[in-house]
Amino acid sequence: MSALSDNVQSSRHSLIVEAEDDDLPPAFESYTRRRSSVTNSLIEDDAVGIDPADEPPDEELPDYEVSDLPSYEDDRLRTPVTIYRLFQIAKNLQHVRPANGSLRERPSYRIVFRSSPSMFSKKADMTMQKMKTGSKPEDDTGDEVATINFDRTNKLPWMPRACVSHTPQVQEIKTYPMAAPNFNDWKFNVESKVFSWNLASRPASLVLLDRTAKDIAARFVYSRYGTDANKGAEVGQLDIYSGYGSEQDSTVEWMIATCQIAIQHWKNMGRHYKNKVTSMGANGRRESAVTVESVSNTLYRGRIFRSISSTGP
Repeated sequence: MSALSDNVQSSRHSLIVEAEDDDLPPAFESYTRRRSSVTNSLIEDDAVGIDPADEPPDEELPDYEVSDLPSYEDDRLRTPVTIYRLFQIAKNLQHVRPANGSLRERPSYRIVFRSSPSMFSKKADMTMQKMKTGSKPEDDTGDEVATINFDRTNKLPWMPRACVSHTPQVQEIKTYPMAAPNFNDWKFNVESKVFSWNLASRPASLVLLDRTAKDIAARFVYSRYGTDANKGAEVGQLDIYSGYGSEQDSTVEWMIATCQIAIQHWKNMGRHYKNKVTSMGANGRRESAVTVESVSNTLYRGRIFRSISSTGP
């Protein structure tokens, strides 16, 4: 038995040695070469660095219009001629007042938010009221100049929609339907011009583009508190540039009202934008002088928004 066992062990060892010395089967050899080739390719890519152009683009929402922003190349320095600041007085109350010393005679405004769900109330989502001179936003109901509503009728094709009804003077009502086909840029028409409120970074802001003239009409820059502001803190600053009739109250009113749609849209989406203190001026506000080209380069163009000067949840 011992001799037989030794013979079996010797035979097994001989077979193993022969199998190791023989060539591998053709199919297994081909698989080994392919795996080796892929491994070497990956090592070379790591060593050289993958071309960013070959990386897959950020995902877009399917079946919706992507951002179609034209090129804005105007490098002239633009300084706002009218500046308004927005304050959060209480949960359902905001105060908009002129910031320029030369605009002290211009009216301030209250923005009142509906406190109950829309299914239980026929009030507008937001109501904009012109305040009387010297009155406080908590005390004065003011004269209604605009109502601001999100559209919940589920029209097709579905996209975020809204409507601003503006009353620049008694017995005159102007309606501005608004829509965000790509969920980002709120487009609307004012007479023969096409405008849109667009999200921008450096600083975190909303830019009112004149798409017809390829110009910038206004810019709302979030404060250090942004949409987290409360108890009278500043939400942000609205800079209105020359050439858009901001000397008229009616122009300021439709700009403020339409801007509220964009502000509340992003807030409802969970985006509480604000600007870091280090990116603001000594007075706590962003420097207002800009060029059209510089602002255009910071616009959000349909990809994942990564802002250097803003923070989100």
